[in-house]
Amino acid sequence: MQVIAQDFPYTGTRALQGAPSASDYAQCKQTVSVQPSTTYTATAWVRGGGGYVYLGITGGTSTWNPNAASNWVQLSTSYT
Repeated sequence: MQVIAQDFPYTGTRALQGAPSASDYAQCKQTVSVQPSTTYTATAWVRGGGGYVYLGITGGTSTWNPNAASNWVQLSTSYT
């Protein structure tokens, strides 16, 4: 996975860019500490480049966009 790319970020000067291998999807993870009975929301601006893009919370909810071609799309999912 290429972690930082300068090509076409949604805003700013950098973007996360993933490239799948022959045996796996491109993915990144971030671990955060959470508190009980608190709602958390994960949000990302994504661009699939012709494929789909998935945003999920391990053990929680997920969302995806099957048509995330060349346009930027905001994905968001919440977890309590």
